[in-house]
Amino acid sequence: METVEIRQNKKTLIPVLVILIIALFGMTYYIFLSGEFNNNTTIKLLYVILNFSLAYSIYILTRKFLKNEPVLKFNSTEIEINEKGQPIALLWSQVIDWKIERNEDGGTYYLLIVTADRKRKINISWLDKRPAEVEELLQTYGKNLQYSTAPNRAV
Repeated sequence: METVEIRQNKKTLIPVLVILIIALFGMTYYIFLSGEFNNNTTIKLLYVILNFSLAYSIYILTRKFLKNEPVLKFNSTEIEINEKGQPIALLWSQVIDWKIERNEDGGTYYLLIVTADRKRKINISWLDKRPAEVEELLQTYGKNLQYSTAPNRAV
């Protein structure tokens, strides 16, 4: 079987980046240049603190967009997960169980992979393949699992 790579969905990532950048510049203009808060240093200080978290979010999303690294990689012997920029390869024989869960709010899907030493939770909502397609790949490539894989059919 060939290797299948699943990456971040750029069609979703670009609009989010644009909205965050517009929000950053719009709030900066409103707080510092509009004259509304000239005498209120508390709001300006609060904005500067919040601005760092917004700028960090933009940085992280831009880095993901530019690197274009696969989040998940499937082949016949292993599944590779990109966890915080570090690829982690798990042999199919190490995988005890897996399932796809949907968050309580109903909008976010997570892939849970259980090994003997650890449980990994990967957000699969922003990928270029839908959760149902990821589940199908897991069933295809991980079919030789010796353990019962009973994925949550919340997809």
